[in-house]
Amino acid sequence: MSVRSATWRPLGIALGFVWLAGVAVAQVPPVYLNLPVPPDTSSATFGVNSSGQVVGAFAAKSAAQTFGEQLFLWQNGTTTLIGQPGRTILWAAINNLGQVVFTVDHPIATYLWDNGTITQIADFVVSSVNDHTVVAGCQEKLVGNGGVRESVIWNGGDPFLIKPKGGQALFSCALGINNTGQVAGGFYTAVGASTSSGYLWANGNTTLLGTLGGAYTLGTGINDAGQVVGFGVNANSAIEAFLWQNGVIQGLGFPQGETFSSAVRIDAAGRIVGNSSLPWVWQNGAFTKLDGGCVNQSCALPFATGIADTGSGAIASGSCTNPANPAKLAACIWNLPAANVRK
Repeated sequence: MSVRSATWRPLGIALGFVWLAGVAVAQVPPVYLNLPVPPDTSSATFGVNSSGQVVGAFAAKSAAQTFGEQLFLWQNGTTTLIGQPGRTILWAAINNLGQVVFTVDHPIATYLWDNGTITQIADFVVSSVNDHTVVAGCQEKLVGNGGVRESVIWNGGDPFLIKPKGGQALFSCALGINNTGQVAGGFYTAVGASTSSGYLWANGNTTLLGTLGGAYTLGTGINDAGQVVGFGVNANSAIEAFLWQNGVIQGLGFPQGETFSSAVRIDAAGRIVGNSSLPWVWQNGAFTKLDGGCVNQSCALPFATGIADTGSGAIASGSCTNPANPAKLAACIWNLPAANVRK
């Protein structure tokens, strides 16, 4: 995910956000990360773990003064820089051990950062990493308007193509992995459009998640209980978030006043974070909107990227409208109490 666009295709985080005028809803306020950069610098997050460690990136120049992005790890006001600036960061993920896996572009390469040591591990686009340092992602070999996208995991050796079966397309991407090795993802056409049912893969076996009555679903996150979240097209041709558990897919509907919803991740307590015109958290049947700092139609629209249960509540990560320059984004988090349900 570039901090300039926040639109890596497989996660589908940016879905054409719509400004929703005149809807007054109580919202959780953001906490902006105090990064060591000028206030109007573009920055964004990729995810958060149960210790409150946040992985993200901000715009920076390399030693050769070329534009690039600087990866960082933030916790309790302290920022640790990861690697050097100068390349576009497509995506990064963090586990509960504080290990960070990230993918850079031109050419695509994926690295593991572990307590200050960086190791190149593969050449696919990372989406998620579990606490056993098993990495899930999407191997892309694009040619013109077509190419190959394949679901892949890495477990310390060569990347392994998991080849989920049953979807109505040859191409797929792995978008989430839990600590039991279960993988959630979806199928794609040759030009990268989502198609067919999302999937749950485990030990060589594929379970199709089903649809919401429309053309496709896409699994974007999974927790250790095997609950899968994502989004798809419903019977009314609207994009709707879903929760799949115990073989049943459930559309979550929409926050008040919204006409679309997209779930991104789910934490250990079953809280789901996602996006509509504003980011939100869903729990026990109710949506809580997250204030992203956007106050008019010309601002950079905020979005959520992750959520983690902390034991006493949860932390959601995201990118908010930059208060110093509303046309840009700024890395932020939202602190959620144990009971965070508010319609």
